[in-house]
Amino acid sequence: MAGDAASLSAAPAMGVPGALPPKVSRLRQPGFWGAIAGMALAITLACGIVATEMVGLYGDRAHSFQRKLNRLQARLIQMQSRLTSADNKMAEMQREAAFRDEFERIFAAPDGKIVKLEVRNRADIGGALVVSHRIGEAALDLQGLPVPPAENAYTVWWLRRQGAPVRVAQLDRPADKSSEIIAKLPLPPPDATEIMITEQPTSMADHRGAPVIFKGELHQLSSPLPHGR
Repeated sequence: MAGDAASLSAAPAMGVPGALPPKVSRLRQPGFWGAIAGMALAITLACGIVATEMVGLYGDRAHSFQRKLNRLQARLIQMQSRLTSADNKMAEMQREAAFRDEFERIFAAPDGKIVKLEVRNRADIGGALVVSHRIGEAALDLQGLPVPPAENAYTVWWLRRQGAPVRVAQLDRPADKSSEIIAKLPLPPPDATEIMITEQPTSMADHRGAPVIFKGELHQLSSPLPHGR
């Protein structure tokens, strides 16, 4: 009897009126894991959307910053180019000023003599040669010459009574038509009769066939300029 009583007490109270059903764990409920999966999916989608928005936002900012940086670099390059051009012009002006001082020094020498260069059918260009045997130098001043083609240059020649012409110098290219060309030259040889300036290819060894821009007769050097000019 006692064993039967124990068995009855240990048996589940199924079918007993008023007894509660056994409690099922939430982890075992069918909808629980579905809800978890849904939440995880929603969180993943939200993170993806936020990440996409952030990437787009920072990408736009990066592109905007890069455009500004490119514009700044372009301005810096432009400024550097202008500064280089200004430096070159300043150096050219200083060089021209030095040559002009040299021209005037020769011109002002006690034995300074000048040859006015002749131009054929051109009123917009001019030139002169000054010579001082005491200083032992000559100088040339040319104005209004157009810029020659890239392969050409203005070339100075001494023409002699006998023998081949002497190539004296190849002049620097003028920056523009308003530029002045001043160049130091050696003294003309004793038998030189004329100075001639041609425009010709830099590779051309003689003056034959080259257009003559200036000519001047050196017999004008026989008498010095009056001073106090």
